[in-house]
Amino acid sequence: MAQRYHHGDLRRQLLVAAGEVLERSGPEAITLRGLARSLGVSHAAPGYHFADRDALLIELAAQGHEMLEAAMVDRLTHDSQASPQLAIGEGYLDFALANPNRFRLMFAGIADMGPSASPTFAQAAQRSFATLVAVTGSTPGAEPDPREWLSSWALVHGLATLWVDGSLEYGFAGADAAAQFRATATAILSDHTLARQAVTGPAVPRSG
Repeated sequence: MAQRYHHGDLRRQLLVAAGEVLERSGPEAITLRGLARSLGVSHAAPGYHFADRDALLIELAAQGHEMLEAAMVDRLTHDSQASPQLAIGEGYLDFALANPNRFRLMFAGIADMGPSASPTFAQAAQRSFATLVAVTGSTPGAEPDPREWLSSWALVHGLATLWVDGSLEYGFAGADAAAQFRATATAILSDHTLARQAVTGPAVPRSG
C-alpha cells in the first residue's frame, strides 16, 4: 500500500520504506523509483538524499549496525541473569533473527559497494564492533585479545549466518524449529563462555 509523504521528512521515510522492502523481499527489490512511487513523490526526489541505489543500501546497512548495537546493549542492560559475554551473544542473535535480510546486507550484500567510503557506515560498524569487543576480555583496561573477541564473534556470527541463510533446514524442523535452534545456540554460547572463563578467569562484573 502506498505511503503518504510528509513534507520535510523524505529522507527518513525513504529509509523506513526501503527497510520494509528489504525485509519483505530482499535488497534486489529496492529501487529509488519504486520507493518514490510508493511515497507519492517525483522519481527525481530520492536523488536529493541518495546519490544512487548503492548509497541507500549502504545507509540501510549503517542503520543495521546501529540496530545491532542497540540489541546487544539492551540484552546487556536487562538480562541480569546472563554473563556479559552471553548477553551480548543473545543480543546479536536477537537482531540477526529478527532482521535476516538486513543482517545479510550488512556483512555480505554491500561488500562490493565500497562501504568503507561511507563515514556513517564506518562509524556505525565500529561502534557495534566495540560493543561486542568490550565484554570479551577478563582484565579491566587491558588491550582486547583477538583470541577472546574473535572467537566470540566468529561463533555467534556463524550461528546467526547458518540460520538466516537456511543452512540448518535439515537440522531443525517442525513448527518449533526456530525455538529449537535458539535454545541450542544459547547452550553453545554458554558453553563457549564457560570454556573461555576456565582459561582466562571469570568475566568482569557488571556495574550498576
